[in-house]
Amino acid sequence: MRQRKPKVPPAMPARPTPVAPPTPAAVPSGRRPRRLLTALAVAGLIGAAGWGAWALWGPDTLADIRAAMDRRDFRAADDLLAKRLAERPDDPAVRLLAAESARRAGDFAAAAGHLRAFKARGGAAAARDREARRLRAQTSGQEADRLLAEYDARPDAADAHLSLEAYLEGKLRAVAPCGTAGMDAAAEDAALAVFAASEADLHRAVDAWLAARPGRADQAQGKLWRARAYLAGNKHPAGVAALREAVELAPDNLEGRFQLALSLAMTAPDESRRHLEALLVRHPAAPHVRLGLANTYRMLGRGADARRLYEEMLATPLRMDALVELGTLELEEGHRAEAERRLRAAHDLAPDAPGTNMALSRYYHVAGRPDEAAKYRKTFEELEAARKTPAPAERPK
Repeated sequence: MRQRKPKVPPAMPARPTPVAPPTPAAVPSGRRPRRLLTALAVAGLIGAAGWGAWALWGPDTLADIRAAMDRRDFRAADDLLAKRLAERPDDPAVRLLAAESARRAGDFAAAAGHLRAFKARGGAAAARDREARRLRAQTSGQEADRLLAEYDARPDAADAHLSLEAYLEGKLRAVAPCGTAGMDAAAEDAALAVFAASEADLHRAVDAWLAARPGRADQAQGKLWRARAYLAGNKHPAGVAALREAVELAPDNLEGRFQLALSLAMTAPDESRRHLEALLVRHPAAPHVRLGLANTYRMLGRGADARRLYEEMLATPLRMDALVELGTLELEEGHRAEAERRLRAAHDLAPDAPGTNMALSRYYHVAGRPDEAAKYRKTFEELEAARKTPAPAERPK
């Protein structure tokens, strides 16, 4: 037998020898710097374009602050202003903007402080004086008429709406009666007479505001001022209608819905309850909403629900009000000893508050103690007269 030759695997093809890349020709000595300069120039153009895009489309804190103020979100504006002031504490323009935002939010002490800082940092005297007048008008009604005259003289100025706003806030604060529940007929007639002298100007100012400020938040605010003017003039149906328009424009506006609920409390207490319950869900930390809802429950005969809310408020800044209402509830339910204890505790907390003296006067009248009732009624009337006497506003130093 022949032996088979073993099969030999085919030889692997030889790997080609790598060829070295050709050596580039030497670059002339003058061309390399020109290329480097070109690259640097291109990089500079790219950087400039990027900086330009940042300037155009990047975050602008001042624009964000003004946008928050335009939608009347003064809390957001104040937060942004605090950050800006931390970065630039000596910027007078930011100080002036912070004073304006605090004033419009109702934080008058902070507004005065920012104005003092604005002056210390060399802010323009004319701008400071203008903002100081708005602050005085809004806190006490002083110079409110002057602000309206300034608006009439330059209604197209960029900041004219700020004078109009301060006039409306200050004038309404000064001439609108604040809760007539404890006022007698003569006091109410006197308040109406004071209001009547300004009624036409107030409505004219609201018309001007609504025409000049088309934003939804500003339109809602205009309707709120309209409602306050109507209610101050004893035009309750028109006031409620204006409040409904304001709430329709800004359903989350705490002030508008709360004022609507209060205005409906006597004529439509169950609708008032629904508004207040909705507000309490959204604003559980608002004690005045809790107090309003408790009062409404009491009007609806839901004493246990009212008591629960009053007792929850005993640890809040409205403790005195809660004690007065609890005392009144105890009196209505025939628990005279407990009513007196609650009302005396409220009076101890605030002996110079008109409400505590009126509540005690009512209690002693029901309890058949006319001399003590007359004493507290007299104190109430004196305190009310003093409260209605305008006090000079503190000027920013």
